[in-house]
Amino acid sequence: MTDCDEPTLGSHAVQCPQCGVAGRTVAIQTVRALVTVSLRNLEPDGYRFCANPDCAIVYYTDKHLQSISSDQIRELVYQKAAGREHTLICYCFQHTVGALRFGDGAQRTLILADIRLGIREGQCACDMRNPQGRCCLGNIQHLIQQVDASAT
Repeated sequence: MTDCDEPTLGSHAVQCPQCGVAGRTVAIQTVRALVTVSLRNLEPDGYRFCANPDCAIVYYTDKHLQSISSDQIRELVYQKAAGREHTLICYCFQHTVGALRFGDGAQRTLILADIRLGIREGQCACDMRNPQGRCCLGNIQHLIQQVDASAT
């Protein structure tokens, strides 16, 4: 499995304390890189990412000792702000939702090629820059499918 493969949720996934949706684990370095709170206030590990767009929580701990909301994150989180044109969908190479949504097919193809080239050249840092702590390609491909479906 590569960094851009999307693992499935395990049967023991811990649910978000606010919305009840099961979250994927995210490394502590991702949380540390993106929070606006003092790092002294963070639990040492056991964080999960809540992708529910209707929930204000972005990260929570397995034991529900801590929750971090969208207003405590340095970037807009794609899963929480996908409707905003200027929201980044690719945090490493600075591609926005609007560029994909309003660009033509050729522009979307160029964006995908740019990201894949950056990955091949080892310039990707999704584990640190992307709030979900993993590759954005799945999000991008899904958004392109939505755009293409709405155009037909």
